[in-house]
Amino acid sequence: EWQDVQPSGASVMHKDASGNTVTTLGDDLRQEMEFTMVEQYEKPFAEQGIDFKTSTMWLEVLVAVDDNPAETWSRIDILQNFIADYFGDNIPAGKIYPVSRIPNLDGIVEPQPRCIVGSDVTINRSGTVVDGFSTWASFDRSGVREVMVSGVGGDDAGAILGTIDDRIKEAGGTGLKE
Repeated sequence: EWQDVQPSGASVMHKDASGNTVTTLGDDLRQEMEFTMVEQYEKPFAEQGIDFKTSTMWLEVLVAVDDNPAETWSRIDILQNFIADYFGDNIPAGKIYPVSRIPNLDGIVEPQPRCIVGSDVTINRSGTVVDGFSTWASFDRSGVREVMVSGVGGDDAGAILGTIDDRIKEAGGTGLKE
């Protein structure tokens, strides 16, 4: 028995102890990301008996940049470092999207994980981290392997597809060309 859990993206938006809606924690991106990962994902998953960190195979992160375009690369660096620190040996595959704003207009980050849970599921990670994420992650279930490859950038479509093909093969797949 296994389950593919893909919750909607979450932000720092929450109710405080007095019942007031909180939409921002200020300008501290790392604090906002940590709050969102722990309070909106890790704790609710733990209540269901799920280890969020080990079951996350993919993480997509939206980061707002229109409020301060000069901070775009700095924000991406902060998120990449946070992901490494937070997940430790279980870094998922994924990508970071710089966007004008996230749906919670006052916040600056919105992560969205994909978690695979169950007794007959094994999540594999490449062990190679590029731009803050494992280059690939895969899971096996019922004799089938699914591979997710982290975002690959560049301006040469052939090179990008070649990199994706190589990573799929590293993960035990047959590649894009087969």
